[in-house]
Amino acid sequence: MFAGGEPTLLKNDLLRLIRACDEVGISTRLVTNASWAIDERRAERWVARLREAGLREINFSADDYHLPFVPFENIVRAWKAIKGQGFTSASVVLCSGEKSLVTPDFVDAQLGETLPRRFDDAGIGAALPDPSEDGTLYLMSNSTVQLLARARRRLSRDEQSFTGDLGPALGPCRFSMRSAAITPKNHLATCCGFEVQGNEVLDLGPIDSESDAEAKLRKAGDDVLVTALSRFGPHFLREVARKLAPEITFDESCRSMCEICEDTVTRPEVVQVLRRHADAIAATILRMDEECM
Repeated sequence: MFAGGEPTLLKNDLLRLIRACDEVGISTRLVTNASWAIDERRAERWVARLREAGLREINFSADDYHLPFVPFENIVRAWKAIKGQGFTSASVVLCSGEKSLVTPDFVDAQLGETLPRRFDDAGIGAALPDPSEDGTLYLMSNSTVQLLARARRRLSRDEQSFTGDLGPALGPCRFSMRSAAITPKNHLATCCGFEVQGNEVLDLGPIDSESDAEAKLRKAGDDVLVTALSRFGPHFLREVARKLAPEITFDESCRSMCEICEDTVTRPEVVQVLRRHADAIAATILRMDEECM
């Protein structure tokens, strides 16, 4: 997957990378803000170049936080240009909240069609629909605004939509290690939920080859904290830290798994406590596994 900043700024280098992946049978996905779709002709030309290079999937990022930089009309032009061009899937990806202009209904109205939603109001994934008659799966990947990184400082909770149900945020993380990512500085990360560069738990370090990446993933698989995130989620680690060090306070307003994770693994004092009791955490994981058998 090629994702942000804006990968199409790489121009021919991006096309060469996509083509190299396609030649060895690796499926590729592009996440783009459609800044290149400034008119119909350029939108169609970019789409043709991407498909000729072998791009299989395309996601368009569109929400209130993109609007100051890229008009939504670009998304409309790009969406029309990809129709019937042989993509495996095409999605509009957005996060929205109580004060958002760009909502799922807004997107439907602008595109002139009703797209299937990837998630329900509680953030639970829905079954994927069947591909359309032209063979492409068209979808809206809708999510709520999360207060992560700069958003934690710049936005308020009243900009979020929240059902009051934290249930989906309290279980295992389905992305940790299953959706490893390469950061812009060529580091391997266990996920791409938020900026993890330099994080002791989630940043696995710089890589210089495919074998190096595989070795780092194997090593991370032996890390108790990474295993705990994958098996039981960040809420589990936060509760363990709370019991071990009751003097540490946590942000009780967190409304998503990534928010809980950021409030846990980005804080050195929390990670230090968890590392100090890694053997006990490992024993707890084994005991919980045995109870589930």
